[in-house]
Order: sequence, then structure tokens, then C-alpha cells
Amino acid sequence: MTGASPALSNCKLWDDQSGEICVEDASPTVTYSDVQGDHPGTGNIDADPRFRALPGFDHLLARDSPCVGAGDPAIEDQVCDRHPRWPC
Repeated sequence: MTGASPALSNCKLWDDQSGEICVEDASPTVTYSDVQGDHPGTGNIDADPRFRALPGFDHLLARDSPCVGAGDPAIEDQVCDRHPRWPC
């Protein structure tokens, strides 16, 4: 990407390719995200998200995932991090 300044928040960038974030001529803002290989920014972590699959859902977080509860604390959506249909 050239000439843009992307902002990523509450993302899991893991196990897809080397150099998880590559932006030319820009400075992306990445916060409260799990980035393989690390990336500077508030609340970012570098830890295996421990994805698991259930029928119809390929990338759920396991109960003991380091990503559970690691997102932006200002966001309270009452949706569980482990499954999109389970209340917390």
C-alpha cells in the first residue's frame, strides 16, 4: 500500500505471511492487536492467539487465548471473544 495511513485496532494478524504489516511511504497505527513478530503500538501483543474451530466458525479463540480480554478496554460490546454468539 502506498500513500495511505491505515489504522488497525483489535486485530489478529497471525500465521498468514511474513512481515504481517507492510506499508510503503506511510506509518500505520496499530493498537490492541495481536501481531506475529510484534508491532509497536498501545496494547499490542505477540502471542499465539490459539484459534480453534467449531462447525461454521473457523477462527474462534480458545478459552485460554491470550487475546481474550486483550482488546481496547474502551469497547464494551457484551459479545464474548471466544464465540460471536455467546454473551460474556
